[in-house]
Amino acid sequence: MLAYDSQTNEIFDPMKEIVAKTFVKNSLVHRKSIGLLLQLYSHYRRMMCAISLKFLIISLLYQEVKLIIQIDRINCSSNNVAFSSFEMCRLRYYKANCQEFSFYIKMLKTVTHCDTRLEAIYLTPKIPVKLLNLSFDACEILQSSKKFSAARRIFDIVAKKTNFNHTCPYAHNVFGSNITLDSNQIPYVQLNGKYSVKATFNINHGANIIVVEGFGKVV
Repeated sequence: MLAYDSQTNEIFDPMKEIVAKTFVKNSLVHRKSIGLLLQLYSHYRRMMCAISLKFLIISLLYQEVKLIIQIDRINCSSNNVAFSSFEMCRLRYYKANCQEFSFYIKMLKTVTHCDTRLEAIYLTPKIPVKLLNLSFDACEILQSSKKFSAARRIFDIVAKKTNFNHTCPYAHNVFGSNITLDSNQIPYVQLNGKYSVKATFNINHGANIIVVEGFGKVV
């Protein structure tokens, strides 16, 4: 149905005008809705940043608390006694909540290659969580600290108490004396709970497997 406008002398479709005005009105509402959504999203991002910052602050404050590492037991093994054998694998308490670990490995053959794997598992959750799974060549770690930077940080914790002071070959016995662990030395975030830590040494491409595994907790 068409209509006549006496002021402009034009014939127009009133339904078309209504549709156009409705479209403009809906567009304005749509833009307002988008603006509101953007405001809500911006507020959500600020809120999430605040929550993340809060957790970061809590974590930093948590790290200021003095944690104690308590070692319950350590197991040492060699699968080829014709290659190497443990003459000592000892965990000793020297004062309350303080332990020191000593070992002595009699090497009967020369070590020319040693693939090493370090594993740390957080045992407290119902499903244990593997926190560390690090592999490196122990014979090269003293040659290139940059190449094995993560492993070197861990190695440096115990190296001063051992005779690991040169690269391969190792044609002599290996020992470590009175090795202690302080929570401030560990370059990773530590949560209270039970842990297992395992070091596996694959010597000369499988000729000998040496395993040192410890169980303990952080309190």
